[in-house]
Amino acid sequence: MTTPRTYSKAGSRITRLVVGCALAAAFVSQIGCPYESSMRPEMPYTPFGSYYTLDSALGNPTDVRHLHLMNMGYDSIPFIITSFPNLLTLDMRRNRITDIPVFLTLLKELDYRRLDNNQLDSINTRALRKNEAGSYAYMTIDLDSNDIWKMPDNFQYLLHVDQLSLEYNKITSIPRSISLLSESLWVLSLVGN
Repeated sequence: MTTPRTYSKAGSRITRLVVGCALAAAFVSQIGCPYESSMRPEMPYTPFGSYYTLDSALGNPTDVRHLHLMNMGYDSIPFIITSFPNLLTLDMRRNRITDIPVFLTLLKELDYRRLDNNQLDSINTRALRKNEAGSYAYMTIDLDSNDIWKMPDNFQYLLHVDQLSLEYNKITSIPRSISLLSESLWVLSLVGN
């Protein structure tokens, strides 16, 4: 088991980069910074406006702030979630989702996308981009424990991401274009790759 390491670079907003040993050398050579041990912070959880089924959420669409559809056997993200204009958190962990649809960008307030433990093999950055009309400046994306083998080269669509977690995937290299995120990204976690 590899020991997570955290990297930080003076003058950069990246305050913590957590990677496994396999990727550490590649990233250090790109940004040239020392490491320190650290653990990834837990995401805040707010129970107000939380719903655990689509049926219950559809009864009060404007009240839905957090939609938790874990372990429900979804093969895709249902378009009906665009009915929730105030949705902040979409948690669809442990399903069988294979693609991230572009219609997620219709959700102006969505700032936390949790899609870990699915069957994603790539990252559609256009589908994960932040809706510019939203209230929140930054967003968090959690894609841990999928089958993602390559990080995208088009990071210009993720300029509002402050936390990106890609732990326990199959990623073997980090593209140079990740430097496009240097102004917004605070945490990039690549442990277990």
